[in-house]
Amino acid sequence: ELTRHSDHHHQPAKPYQTLNSIQEAPQLPTGYPGMMLLSLIPPLYFAVMNPRVDAIAAQHAD
Repeated sequence: ELTRHSDHHHQPAKPYQTLNSIQEAPQLPTGYPGMMLLSLIPPLYFAVMNPRVDAIAAQHAD
């Protein structure tokens, strides 16, 4: 879980310990190793990720 990662991209010079945890930020369905394995099977990757992307796009369309 990388809850501070999005704040790091928002404010890259901010020290780690002062980064905010943004619970509403998109989360990967698994850690980096799992995502690397998932990406080796593109149909599976898209089956997992497309619904997540669609949900985020729908949230921001309002």
